[in-house]
Amino acid sequence: MKSHFFFKNLLMAMLSGILVFPGCKKENNNPPEDTYDLITSQVIGPAGGTIISDNVIVLFPPNALTSSTTIELYSSSTKNPYGEEGNSDVFWIKGLPDPLINPIKLSVKYKGSLTDQSYVCFGKYVIATSGQDTVLSEKLVLATDSSGFLQAMIPSGPLNNLKSIQYQGRYGIPFWSLSSYWYYQTDHFLIHFPGRFKNTGSVEALADGLEGAYDMLYAMGFRYEARTSWPVEVTVKYLGEEIWGQTDRSFPWTANSGYIEINSFIMPDKPLTKITGAHEFFHIVQDLYNYDEKYNWLQEASSVWFEEKFDVNPDLFVSDARNGHELEPFEGLQAGAEDNATHHGYGCSAVIKYLVGQYGDEIMKKIWEDCRDHSSHPIEAIKQATDPYVIWWMNFMRDYTLGEVYGDMSVAQAVFNDKFTISSDQDVFRSFERAYPDLSGYVYIVEPKSTTFNNATSLKLNLTGEGRAMYALIKTGETVSVIGYSVDQIIVNDLKGLQSSNSTIYVLVTNYMNTSPGYTATSTIKLDLTVQNTGYAYIKYFASQTDTVTVCQTSGPANFLIDASCILNSANNDFRVTRDSVWFENDYKWMELYYPIPAAGEIHTLQVDLNLQNLRKNPASTINWDPYIYQVRVYISDKNGQNDYYFDGNGNYSFNLIYDLNNSWPFASVYVTCKDVLNQGYECNSMVFTIGLFFDN
Repeated sequence: MKSHFFFKNLLMAMLSGILVFPGCKKENNNPPEDTYDLITSQVIGPAGGTIISDNVIVLFPPNALTSSTTIELYSSSTKNPYGEEGNSDVFWIKGLPDPLINPIKLSVKYKGSLTDQSYVCFGKYVIATSGQDTVLSEKLVLATDSSGFLQAMIPSGPLNNLKSIQYQGRYGIPFWSLSSYWYYQTDHFLIHFPGRFKNTGSVEALADGLEGAYDMLYAMGFRYEARTSWPVEVTVKYLGEEIWGQTDRSFPWTANSGYIEINSFIMPDKPLTKITGAHEFFHIVQDLYNYDEKYNWLQEASSVWFEEKFDVNPDLFVSDARNGHELEPFEGLQAGAEDNATHHGYGCSAVIKYLVGQYGDEIMKKIWEDCRDHSSHPIEAIKQATDPYVIWWMNFMRDYTLGEVYGDMSVAQAVFNDKFTISSDQDVFRSFERAYPDLSGYVYIVEPKSTTFNNATSLKLNLTGEGRAMYALIKTGETVSVIGYSVDQIIVNDLKGLQSSNSTIYVLVTNYMNTSPGYTATSTIKLDLTVQNTGYAYIKYFASQTDTVTVCQTSGPANFLIDASCILNSANNDFRVTRDSVWFENDYKWMELYYPIPAAGEIHTLQVDLNLQNLRKNPASTINWDPYIYQVRVYISDKNGQNDYYFDGNGNYSFNLIYDLNNSWPFASVYVTCKDVLNQGYECNSMVFTIGLFFDN
């Protein structure tokens, strides 16, 4: 089945020769491949008059025009949009006043024979429910045969105006005729359809969906008093193969101007036709509550959810409108609508389904009543009907990711582009950081692939940031289970067992913040993943980046600055660096290294190569002497006890740090002492590096 691909973007390309793709706007009303030839033109005044051509006759009664106006008729190369039911060419009329004061009679020469009912179709500009751009649709006006012409009265009223925008088309308004149409009337709907669908059951299926939706929404608490004109007009016509149906508003907008179009392409599929009718009528009802464009995504989300009520197996039903839009809830419940509100609504039907499951069907009435009574933001309306703190968002994201809301969603589909594959001993740390919109989520994947895990190896998940929460999930074969929830830290144990069972770890991170008035704020959330208790070596050497550190500091700004770097080498290849390798703490460099517990009798050595250069005064310091390095003191605690080693001058320095079972906390610190070039009585010193080793336990 095809999706409701462009419910909100009324594609009437065949009317005007324009093909409109999603996200595109019509820049030219008449593309070059179509031709529009002037047939005739005539000045018509308040007294009225008639324009006569071989194929078109236009009769203006007295007072139809308030002043003399040039009326032009054009022929178009555009094909009749009603296909085999269309029985005339397409014509355009230009110069009509807007609005029409009195009806005018339009006669169109038809081709072939007439069957069933006949109509003259007159173009009109509308907006589809949840749409944002004006597009061209048409009004079917019942016609009668007069000597080879189909005659119809084009009613008075607005023609071109849409809100405050005046249509600027070069060729006016299109019209044509059709026949072989019929009608089917129920208590609340008048359905016009191609006569070929008589006695097929398709029209009855459509009527069942429409009337069923009327009754079911009423039972939910929705009311229709705002609409006084019944029945609702429904037209079955070809809309292309990507549009199942659309609900249109003509302008100026009133509660009575909404009508429905159903694609003749889907009519042979009776279950789909029934569902589509129900979907579209819910749009009619939503517009009775509030038709503001800010509700675009909420309208579609509501109608797509509502479809399940008309499927033979509602618990398992998944609308094809959701195809390709399953990840929309992850983009932010409101922020995701910024790009394409229609598609966002299709995907966020899952949010509506989840809330109905938690609060019952009556929540829909509460949400739309708040939209009507307070014109609330869509998120605010949902909050008022559920929970002002939206705590349910985290549970929704969990259930949705697990495939427990809609069957078209699984944890594998939720994965984006961030993955941590633990392939060897050296894969011990990854960090992911991103900006999360309000009420959004993201899924990270962790693959425990290393064959060197031991029984104690685990994965630590650490989460920081405002509005954060996370779930850890394990997928083994086709089974997915939640193994942890936290706003701070989760430990995933037994990486060895997970590797053996070819399991995958998924980390669902959510942002439950909801910031009024726009609900599109972002929170930066960071996920750190650290492999623990490996018992194995990780690096052969590590080179720190060169950083500027403080050499001497008084109560004011630092007196001197120096560029310092440190390279650590391990002949045994048995060290790893954690916490992003290096960071500053209290103006000196800190490096935290992990290493395995040595076996009895083992001695390990870490070689430290230190480089100090470019000592200079801090411009912010008021000290008035010129420094130079005259001594570097390295304090080492190792198997030989606590020792001080001294080096003179600038440059490179090397020393060893040795550990074994008798030296569980070896460390080294580096102090630099400076003197004045001319007066060596002035001196100061400061620690620039600390290197510590810790058992990985």
